[in-house]
Amino acid sequence: MKFNLIAVIAASSILLAACGGGSDDAVSTEASVRPFANTQSGYNGIISTSGGLAPATIRTRYGFDSIPNTPAGQGAGQLIAVISAYNNPNLAKDLSAFSAKYGLPQCSTVKTVVTLNDITGFTANVSHPVPGAGCTIQVINTANGQAMPMKGSVQSASTTLPSSSGWFMESSADIEWVHAMAPQASILVIQASTPFLTDMAMAATYASKVGANVVSMSWGANEIGQTDSTFQCLRVLDSRGRPTNVQRDPTCSDTALTAKTWKGYTAGAFTGNATYVAASGDTGTVQWPSIVPNVLSVGGTVMGTSVDTAWVGSGGGVSASFAAPAWQSPITNNAMRTVPDVAIDAGVALQVYLTPDPTTGWSDAACVAANGASNCGWYAVGGTSLGAPMWAGLIAVSNATRAANSKPVINVQSAIYNIALVPGQYVTSFGDVVSGSTNYQSAKAGYDLVTGLGTPIADVLLGYLIQ
Repeated sequence: MKFNLIAVIAASSILLAACGGGSDDAVSTEASVRPFANTQSGYNGIISTSGGLAPATIRTRYGFDSIPNTPAGQGAGQLIAVISAYNNPNLAKDLSAFSAKYGLPQCSTVKTVVTLNDITGFTANVSHPVPGAGCTIQVINTANGQAMPMKGSVQSASTTLPSSSGWFMESSADIEWVHAMAPQASILVIQASTPFLTDMAMAATYASKVGANVVSMSWGANEIGQTDSTFQCLRVLDSRGRPTNVQRDPTCSDTALTAKTWKGYTAGAFTGNATYVAASGDTGTVQWPSIVPNVLSVGGTVMGTSVDTAWVGSGGGVSASFAAPAWQSPITNNAMRTVPDVAIDAGVALQVYLTPDPTTGWSDAACVAANGASNCGWYAVGGTSLGAPMWAGLIAVSNATRAANSKPVINVQSAIYNIALVPGQYVTSFGDVVSGSTNYQSAKAGYDLVTGLGTPIADVLLGYLIQ
């Protein structure tokens, strides 16, 4: 079974454009990432059972409901950061409506949106969860302190971030499905001032520095592929990645990304004590930051009653930039990093709520007029975009359970590949996906470049992760 999915925003995956200069320290331009949330074609308005699955269905299918119903088993005390771009003004309302419909805990809002451009101020404005005190949601905007082009004008760090309807769907979907899998974990939404690569990487890096335990990222850009002149030299960076101006440089020309360029954008990012989780993408190709070695890459399947098949859009392949980490090579027998690592449903759409708001571009006027705003705003959403927050929720539950048992946090990526090395553990903790393909790769027994190790059997996998 496969839904006809359409991209929420008409944006291609983007590569970096390199500016003129012959040395290794030549300036380069910045490109943008895109969100991966996809809405089911033609669906908008009142939710129905045919318009996307409810959390209970997913939790039952993948074993989340068999995890002990304890505070730790629901992620209590964990802070999950969701990285997005621009400003979604309705996040707390969206999460509240989603929680009310599905009997999930209501999360108190502990912070309003704050625009910050330094790590000291950012740290001071982040609240951390207290086990047993219930979940919270907080939203903080970041800015790089530089003037930057935004929708044809200059956006300063001190003003409210602009809005983008495509990113609304992404951020609301992410927090709702993180909450569905780890209902007592607290959520920190970090909204970057732009979807430029360095701004998104900075926001993700801040997440770890301020104490997030898990970081979920449902966006990306092609590691290899076409260039996009839309972003050609809009913001010129020096050799240390700092903005030097915001003017289009007439000497710039579009070129493909190099391994050195990607490593430059990744240097210092996605590090720290947090576990980073990223969607592998919806175009069947290799995506950044999913391809970064210390990021858990989540591919997509089409959920079946008991067995999943590979989803046609699931991103995957072999990196041209990054060597395989030591924990992956014994499974893949490849010298280069491969993705995805794991998978979960992407092809059967899930339910997501967005507050009907004509100012944001998400409003079904006919539905609101006929049924009232409280009955509208439900969407069927698919893609690997929802896989990252669902896996982030499972990791938060693992962390919380380990903490409750006075055990330290583990390297999840290394742990799941070690589980896969033991046949008896692998077959009981993962649903191996052996059929289905993308335009580039096919699923097969064991690890593959469409679904990685497979889908979680959450309760069994958790048992190994907390040993």
